[in-house]
Amino acid sequence: MNATDETAFARGFLAAAEGKQTRYGNDYVPSPNEMSKGGFKLPEMLPAKQKSVPTEIASTSIKIKIKSLRPPAVNEEMDVSLDDVVSAIKSYLSSALSTSTTAIRLVYKGKVLLESSSMREIFGTEQKEALIHAMITKETTSTPLPSNTDKTRVKVGRSKDFWVQLQAWLWEKMPPDEASSTFEVFKKAYEGQQTA
Repeated sequence: MNATDETAFARGFLAAAEGKQTRYGNDYVPSPNEMSKGGFKLPEMLPAKQKSVPTEIASTSIKIKIKSLRPPAVNEEMDVSLDDVVSAIKSYLSSALSTSTTAIRLVYKGKVLLESSSMREIFGTEQKEALIHAMITKETTSTPLPSNTDKTRVKVGRSKDFWVQLQAWLWEKMPPDEASSTFEVFKKAYEGQQTA
């Protein structure tokens, strides 16, 4: 092959290669000279997403159904403001059920609602209806303890029935060897107190 054939071949090859796009591997890092030539074309930017404007204004109230799973039966429906708090609903229920607010527990999705929580915090603004469960506990009145002003002592431990019940209770709550030793400690402590 002579020099003119080689030159013609090289020119033809370069002309054919010039029309093709250059492909680079994933690990290719361009040199600073290539960067300054401006030979890179950045991809076009996508148009910015437009935020959807709600067609309805968020509601300011919610319809609540309050039901109890156990007696006393509670089946109330009410529209409440999202700014109302749980304590306001409990006070309404207490007047309707003739009980105190401390005896009422309101539960939503398995969680007891705090009295200071607002409906907005619990349900948000999107929810239109909700079901709340009410648990009404019996109010207990505490009986006053006997006063020791007349120098009387409560006589605990003198009956056999007390010791049998204590031993049975310990056996329920502890392994047998621990229950026996604990029972003996109780009995010795009691007997020691009686002799003192």
